[in-house]
Amino acid sequence: MEHASGEKSFYRERMIQGHPVYASMIEALDENIGKVLKTLKETGLDKNTMIIFTSDNGGLSTAEGSPTSNLPLRAGKGWLYEGGIRVPYLIKFPGNKKPGSTCAMPISSIDLFPTILSYVGIHPGQDEEIDGIDLLPHLESETYPVRSLFWHYPHYSNQGGNPGSVLLKGNYKLIHLLSNFNPARVNRLFCLGIPPRYQYRSHHSFPPSQ
Repeated sequence: MEHASGEKSFYRERMIQGHPVYASMIEALDENIGKVLKTLKETGLDKNTMIIFTSDNGGLSTAEGSPTSNLPLRAGKGWLYEGGIRVPYLIKFPGNKKPGSTCAMPISSIDLFPTILSYVGIHPGQDEEIDGIDLLPHLESETYPVRSLFWHYPHYSNQGGNPGSVLLKGNYKLIHLLSNFNPARVNRLFCLGIPPRYQYRSHHSFPPSQ
């Protein structure tokens, strides 16, 4: 499917999960993760091991054969839309008081380091500045701190994405484009609290002075 993005004339995006080679790769990944988990259990290492499953970006859906689809999220790897930066995040660790639970708080890979430090009992000094937060207290809580997350992507991607920065706070996500596009379309504000089928193409543009 082609989209008039306002950033480039068009970009192509896969709309259907129908790539057999990609499907076989996912099956192989699933199978081998199972082997790792089985070995940890057989050796008893699962009793003191934290397992984290995540990704560095969304699925590749707009270039290089576009092997996957991220619908209902927009675009994919190399883009600042939700299809490019919203990824799976699974954490399994012994002693979890609420196994199988979900956490609605927005998190980022910068949270991995302080979370792992906390799990192994290492507490940085107050004079040490660490990006991210310890997730362990929040994985078992019903309340979460209000936080802002930032992305800075100051270059073009070979998947079609353009330079930009992102601010995410609550349900609102602001994308600030860094290229010389139409000045009225530099800032785009999305409300992520509405159903994905509506936010997929919706955006609001502000003049540079606002």
